[in-house]
Amino acid sequence: MTTQSKPRASRWVSALLLLALLLIGVALTVVLDEKVLVSHAYSVPMMLFRSATYGLLFMKAKKRHLAPIVVVAVFNELFIFLTWSGAITLW
Repeated sequence: MTTQSKPRASRWVSALLLLALLLIGVALTVVLDEKVLVSHAYSVPMMLFRSATYGLLFMKAKKRHLAPIVVVAVFNELFIFLTWSGAITLW
């Protein structure tokens, strides 16, 4: 049984897109302070950014590697919700 792999160009595009999302995330956390990020955590641009990042990670992961990604995504969203609601503070 042979396994078909994605073309090289598709892999490079996916890798570059993930890198771009990572750099955008780092830039957002450097430029904006925590209060601004937390207060806008459920705005449309931030939710689109997170869903695009999670979506790419889920698409790139193999089925046997989905559990750790799901656990990290759930804990990330829980942390975002707790900081947004004021249950925990970062400052």
